[in-house]
Amino acid sequence: MKKLFYAAVALISTIAINTSCDIQGEETPTTYQSFGSVIEERAGAPAPYFVKFDDGKTAFVTNFNQWSPSFKANTSELRYLINYEMVNETSTGYNMEIRMLGGKECMPTQYYLPNFTDANIDLEKYDNGASVAHCFVSPSTNWLTLTVTYNTSAEYITKPPKLILVQNTPDKSPYQNKYEDDNYFYVELYHDDSEYVGTQQYQTHLGCKLPNVTDLINKYSGIKVIAIGHTTNRPDVFTFNFTTEEDAKVE
Repeated sequence: MKKLFYAAVALISTIAINTSCDIQGEETPTTYQSFGSVIEERAGAPAPYFVKFDDGKTAFVTNFNQWSPSFKANTSELRYLINYEMVNETSTGYNMEIRMLGGKECMPTQYYLPNFTDANIDLEKYDNGASVAHCFVSPSTNWLTLTVTYNTSAEYITKPPKLILVQNTPDKSPYQNKYEDDNYFYVELYHDDSEYVGTQQYQTHLGCKLPNVTDLINKYSGIKVIAIGHTTNRPDVFTFNFTTEEDAKVE
């Protein structure tokens, strides 16, 4: 297995974001943040859902009655950047027990990676900027998660952006001159902001389910995302390597 760097791989993306002491000097619980899937439980389970983090570990949520995500029709898995506290490091039927403090849903979530033709992208609408700041891949859960920055307006700041990630071939791509024979896995990111044009920068996470992340890592040197940069207004290539500790490279 290749040595993978933190910005590209979610296996080590869990971050302790708060450890402090109260006024008596006693240590308060550590708050963690990590990408994971909130998965609807089977009927008769002790809770309506559980969490599977991108390192493959599962967690029972002790305060499930205080935090209730909305599962969409025919959807039993939701992608979140989750804030939580550890309750127990072991749990019967799960790897751990946690207390959910909240989370930011990955908006939108793609449950597969369509090709460019099947996506039916209207290039006259999907021609707006969307820059990729970080890329996370999880061999344990086969999720690809992008941190994306785009422009919107204060009025529509809570409106989910129209983002779509597709796989394409150079001959069908409007960005065919951005493709190289360099052993990278290429995807294209498109953004339609025709309903909420604005100049205020906002950041979201886009989750996309891939067939087999382990095979992807073993086969390619990294991932290249082609998209129109939200500040450059031109096609940029955002490069994430699997074998170095460099920051994302933008071409």
